[in-house]
Amino acid sequence: MEHQCRDCSYKGKRLSQGACPACGSANIGRLKQGEENPKPHSKLSAMVMLALWVLFAYLLFDKLL
Repeated sequence: MEHQCRDCSYKGKRLSQGACPACGSANIGRLKQGEENPKPHSKLSAMVMLALWVLFAYLLFDKLL
């Protein structure tokens, strides 16, 4: 189980005496299973976002002109 310091964001599997080894803070939390390696955004989602922004700009300028 990995832990993360909420003050300095240090991540580690072991804690020395319940405190963060980097800053000494006791403000420690456990990381959830899926939190360690978030998935990067896909190219498809970036293309969809770009297409929606272009459509929004087109509709906005069409209404103003």
